[in-house]
Amino acid sequence: MKKTFFISVAIACSLMVISCKSKKAVTDSNQIISEEPTTPEMEAMFQKLLDTQLPYTWFSASGTGKIDWDGQRMSARV
Repeated sequence: MKKTFFISVAIACSLMVISCKSKKAVTDSNQIISEEPTTPEMEAMFQKLLDTQLPYTWFSASGTGKIDWDGQRMSARV
């Protein structure tokens, strides 16, 4: 019973993590900036921002949880 419950909780947590997908993009890749920086400091800061952007295509996450059920303590890591 304990093993079956633990497996069920692990599968449920995995399905919740997998099903979480945003329908809206984080950034608009077609966005064009039309205004030019007006001061040299702003231009330097903007250039530094453009130089340090990371082109990532994936995201990694992890989680842990504990549950007490009728005096039994169970934990899971995802």
